[in-house]
Amino acid sequence: MTTATLTTSGGNTTLKLSVTLTSALATKWLGKWAEYDWNHGYGDHGTEESPILFDDLTNQEKVNVILERVVELSKEEAKAQINDDSKVTADENAQADKDEIDTIS
Repeated sequence: MTTATLTTSGGNTTLKLSVTLTSALATKWLGKWAEYDWNHGYGDHGTEESPILFDDLTNQEKVNVILERVVELSKEEAKAQINDDSKVTADENAQADKDEIDTIS
């Protein structure tokens, strides 16, 4: 089961996404998801002198890797929508300018 809640208190809003599934499936799913993100550069990989290996991560550290990517992805998508919106506004403004010019006789 998946749920999402949005709670506002004072000047802060908390977004919670929740997925309930068996422990075995959660371990498999989150493990592979975290490993994919890890292999694509997310998470703390340590240093060249002291690297951190994926197999050494705790479950919480794996979830943190996923969270890092989820936050980045949500920001990328919000920015993309802002760009899309600005293109529509620019097109509308351009059309209004063109229409105004067309009134010249």
